[in-house]
Amino acid sequence: MLKLSAGREAFEIEYQGQSTRWEYDVVAIKLQAEELEKLHGMRVKNEKGEDTDVVKRPTLPFLEDFATKLQEYGFASCTTDSAYKVYNVVNIQFAKIAQTLEEQVTQIANG
Repeated sequence: MLKLSAGREAFEIEYQGQSTRWEYDVVAIKLQAEELEKLHGMRVKNEKGEDTDVVKRPTLPFLEDFATKLQEYGFASCTTDSAYKVYNVVNIQFAKIAQTLEEQVTQIANG
């Protein structure tokens, strides 16, 4: 049996002395980040000039745009500092989701 989680995670956000909970969809945020990585030329090119999965360090313009997108996803007080933290955490969470899914599919395939 394949067990699926909702893929939603949460941060506890401290802003101006107030604490709020921001829930987000890991895959949606990861895909948004990938779009912005491509837009900002952060993807390393291969010898054919095609984008690879290797990503350069985030730039300030990337983080500013990512912060704006995160605000659209409900993180109202998002700054570039917060965007950088979310970017890194989401990359780790996405990798874990992919690994877990791969393990589950292998388990199903092997009976």
